[in-house]
Amino acid sequence: MRENIEFPKSEMEQKGYFWDSVFYEKGDDFECIYIVIKSADFSKIMMDERELVVSPFRDVYEKFRTTCWAPEPYIDLEPVFCFNSSLTFSG
Repeated sequence: MRENIEFPKSEMEQKGYFWDSVFYEKGDDFECIYIVIKSADFSKIMMDERELVVSPFRDVYEKFRTTCWAPEPYIDLEPVFCFNSSLTFSG
């Protein structure tokens, strides 16, 4: 991704958001990656990816998604979690 940052940036631009930061948490029974996304207007995020002009990043993303993501839908943590001064997630 870093070597070809224009590819994921292009896809995120088309979709209407960007990955602001990524956090990793590991416990005894789990490993989690929290991806913080930002958008100027979340109401305009692309929902139909058939319109997406794909790049080589898409193969990397799909492999990551199918290999690493939990099978259930993602959980929107915004209403549940907030950042504290140590930049950790807390309820």
